[in-house]
Amino acid sequence: MLNREQIEGIIDVDQSRTAIIRAIDATVCRDTARYSTEYVTMPSTFFRSADSPFLVASFMPLIQAELETLPARQAPDGGFDISWQWHTDYPEAFAQAREWWRPRVTLDKLRFLTTFTKRG
Repeated sequence: MLNREQIEGIIDVDQSRTAIIRAIDATVCRDTARYSTEYVTMPSTFFRSADSPFLVASFMPLIQAELETLPARQAPDGGFDISWQWHTDYPEAFAQAREWWRPRVTLDKLRFLTTFTKRG
C-alpha cells in the first residue's frame, strides 16, 4: 500500500481532498425537511465514519438534521425502510427487492446513528 509521500509524487492529495469535499457539498441535499419524506442524498451516503478526511464542519448541521429524522423513520422492529419506490408494473419484484435492501439500509442507518451520536 502506498503511503502519503508516495501518493503525493503522483497526485496532489490536498487538491484532491478539496475537490471531493466540493463534490460532496454539491451532492448532499441541503433542504433537510426532505430528509424524512423523499429519496434525496443525505450525509449518511458519504460519511460512514466520524474520522472521514472529507468530513468538514459545514456538514455537521446536515448530519445533525439527518440524525434528528432517524427516530421517526425507524420501524417498530428497529429496522429502516428504503426511501425509494419503483414506478413500474412489477409490484411483486419491488416487494422482494424492498425486503432485500431493508437490512442494508438498516445497518447503514444504525451505524451512522451510533457513529455520530458517540461523536457529539
